[in-house]
Amino acid sequence: WFGDLVTCRDWTDLWLNEGFATFMQYVWDEHANGRDRALLDLEDPTSGYSYAEEFSKRAIVPSAYDSPWDMFDATTYNKGGWAIRVLRGQLGEAAFWKAIHAYLTQYRAQPADTEDFERVVEQSTGRDLHEFFGQWFRAIGHPEFTASWRWDKSKKAAVVHLEQPKAGGLHYGFYTGNITVAAWVKGARITRTFAIRSAQETLELPLRARPQMVQVDPEHEWLKELTWEKSASEWNYEAAHAPYAVDRIRALQALLKQLSKQSPLSSQSAIGHVGSGEAATLSKDGLVRLVSARARHDADLELRSFALQQLVRLDPSKGKPLAMAWLKSRDAGIRLAGMQAVTRLPENALRAGDVARLHRLFETDAIAQVRATALDGLLKFDPAHKREELEVGLKAHSYDWIVESRALEAWAGLGAKALPVLKAWAAPSVPPAPREAAINGLGKIGQGDPEVLKLLRHALATAPPYNVQMSAASALAALNDQASLGEIQRLRDETWVGFFRGEFAGAAAKLKNARAGGARGNSGQGDR
Repeated sequence: WFGDLVTCRDWTDLWLNEGFATFMQYVWDEHANGRDRALLDLEDPTSGYSYAEEFSKRAIVPSAYDSPWDMFDATTYNKGGWAIRVLRGQLGEAAFWKAIHAYLTQYRAQPADTEDFERVVEQSTGRDLHEFFGQWFRAIGHPEFTASWRWDKSKKAAVVHLEQPKAGGLHYGFYTGNITVAAWVKGARITRTFAIRSAQETLELPLRARPQMVQVDPEHEWLKELTWEKSASEWNYEAAHAPYAVDRIRALQALLKQLSKQSPLSSQSAIGHVGSGEAATLSKDGLVRLVSARARHDADLELRSFALQQLVRLDPSKGKPLAMAWLKSRDAGIRLAGMQAVTRLPENALRAGDVARLHRLFETDAIAQVRATALDGLLKFDPAHKREELEVGLKAHSYDWIVESRALEAWAGLGAKALPVLKAWAAPSVPPAPREAAINGLGKIGQGDPEVLKLLRHALATAPPYNVQMSAASALAALNDQASLGEIQRLRDETWVGFFRGEFAGAAAKLKNARAGGARGNSGQGDR
């Protein structure tokens, strides 16, 4: 509720409320848990913005909008928070926080707009920030870089070529600002900050010897797409030695992509680092050794979990013993990571004793997520007892209904005989999470059942919260219930949350397309 202190004057300035709230959450995360953990947590808002940008591109501060509710989206929250973080990196810690203090002091308990904030920061720092605010707040998109580097032996320098190939178009012509390059020479980190003033830059970093690793923006101060050209040996070094887990994970992704496609290396991240480089220089055995070492010894559990999941896929005989050993840990996070890895093993990988261990954890573990994931494993490795396992799941009495919801998600797989249970769990008296799961199941197997339509229409018209109504809309669209189109359109028009509005719009479009195509579904049956 950052906007309770200084409130945006206009809806176009909503980022002053919500972008700051997102940013301050990151600041707290960094303070409480360290930058390494905070950077991993930053991946969620980054990917959320990346996903949203595929469907709707706008500036953080648009010149116009159709509805105030259009402003409550990932551009305001996620990119807004990121842009403040970029400003922090450009100004430096002391200057940035001094400016924020001045802004909050001057406008405390008052409304403010983007121009007010920009003016206060300029006055506090003595810097002209017109170009920065134009790039980051008033333009669409984000920087997109390609990077490569070479060792210049005569100059004893790492020469980095940095290019913004998509300058123009929807994006700002090209982004300017200060960016840091870091190199590691025999374990020592050397950095230099460079001013980016054109779409193509050649940056020279003097070093005493050829580096093992070179990074652009090593502290992740820019929201960007960065496509790297690196060799497998460099990615290998980075996977083991990069100081931040997010970079070690991306390096592993690059090597895994090389192996899977037998093509130039590439890691996968819509916004972040994407890599390419020489192919076929790391064998499968070498990659197995690397992910095994990361799974066993990396300091970050998220990376260890990712590495273990890759290990069970690349070499189940080496991954299974480690995954099963993790199931014995007293650390709930390790047990959960182990269980997630076990579910990725081949269907014939577990023996009777292994399945029995999954049963014990499913029935007795104190952590609901561990129990729910154990259920996933049992459905895969012990399908003969599927119904019994699901019935146990429905009686789990788990935190936040996590196990029950997971069981209901799978219940529809039992076919028509699953309908009575799903109907019961879709009733208005059921808590939202399992009710939503049951509604999703009815959308899969409820064709031709008037009682199902009645339940779903009631949920659509009356159910809080929106996620239950959203599930009902999707289920009714899947069943081609034309009678529900008007109510779905009403929710689409009145819902203020952009994501839910988009889901309602999708359900309405599906029904309209079915009508236009002359499709006949449950609508007539249900109405008669």
